[in-house]
Amino acid sequence: MPVSIKEVKYMDRLARLRLSAPETKDFQRQLSEIVSYVKKPDELDTGGVAPLAHPLQLTDVMRDGLLQPGLEAKQTLKNAPRTNGPFFSVPKVVHR
Repeated sequence: MPVSIKEVKYMDRLARLRLSAPETKDFQRQLSEIVSYVKKPDELDTGGVAPLAHPLQLTDVMRDGLLQPGLEAKQTLKNAPRTNGPFFSVPKVVHR
């Protein structure tokens, strides 16, 4: 489906390109080629192909989530360089 001069002029106005007459003709030809290229898949027979969300078969590679006991606060803070009660104490970082 070729792109019309009217459509090119409309896009020209929207994009504020201010194309000259020869540029408009050239732009029309280029856009028509792009549109015909994008419509190529419409020529394929896809009747027997099931719709896909992804072209490859994907499998989940994550392991099952297993509940395990966590560390207690005292055990966690044991190796901290500085603490403030039951919390880690870190230097203040302020960006301007």
